[in-house]
Amino acid sequence: MHKTNGGRKPKKKIYHRVHELDRVMELQKKPSLILQLKSIIQSRKSESLLLRDLEKEVGFVQKWNYMAVIEKYPSIFFVTGGKSDMSPTAVMLSEKAKKTAALEAEVRGANGTLFG
Repeated sequence: MHKTNGGRKPKKKIYHRVHELDRVMELQKKPSLILQLKSIIQSRKSESLLLRDLEKEVGFVQKWNYMAVIEKYPSIFFVTGGKSDMSPTAVMLSEKAKKTAALEAEVRGANGTLFG
């Protein structure tokens, strides 16, 4: 026997968001985006990335996530160029981030000799 509901639409299921879980997932995504962008920039000879090339590297949708990270962390990423001097907009690591990355490479090298 079929249940009938008098021609009404079935009730929609209500899903409740767990905000703590959303926050954890967001915090987990950001460091990986920062590290990926850092490695993309460091893989370039000039150690800078033109923003127009960012889409080629990561895709159209992900580009906007990376742009948000660049805007949110000016202590890590330094943006040059733009409308005022008519040169293409590029992003590079800030001086502080470059020093930290160099120190990281040094430590990794030292660990390689310890465990190698």
